[in-house]
Amino acid sequence: MLDMKNKLTIVGIGPGDRRFLTMEALEAMQTADHVYFRTHKHPVVAYIQDLGVESSSFDDVYEGQKVLMMYILLLSIKSWTC
Repeated sequence: MLDMKNKLTIVGIGPGDRRFLTMEALEAMQTADHVYFRTHKHPVVAYIQDLGVESSSFDDVYEGQKVLMMYILLLSIKSWTC
């Protein structure tokens, strides 16, 4: 028997203008227990939050990866110039 108690719904929030956010996506976020965004820097996120949707993002994870990649790049450049 399939347990539907835990459910994951994935929706797109569009290219950056709230006119492209579908009502179905918005309703899914408004009724969700929690919403996770890849980033809070997306232009539509502030609008969604203004509508009362609480959310988390993965900005810290991606920012940490950027720092790590820059460090690796700098190390590789240093090894080529020595």
